[in-house]
Amino acid sequence: EIAHPNTTEHHIRWITLYFHPEGDKFAYQVGHYEFSAHGESAAGANQGPVYTHHAVTTALKINKSGTLHALALCNIHGLWESSKEVRVVS
Repeated sequence: EIAHPNTTEHHIRWITLYFHPEGDKFAYQVGHYEFSAHGESAAGANQGPVYTHHAVTTALKINKSGTLHALALCNIHGLWESSKEVRVVS
């Protein structure tokens, strides 16, 4: 993971989370989270009163094992992907 300073010039714009159930053909979108404040201001870059932090917490009810996929868009580095297998135990 590369640290992002969350400034007007360099920030994460959004994260989208998907769940791909084991054995299914398609993934399901769980959520889309946008980060809109990066210190922008009419006074200039990084002069604004608010900055968002690019972190997401969500709660899910999953009844089948599968993989969570997170996509994130950095305005400098482009699209990033991370995944984590989830096992449902009966």
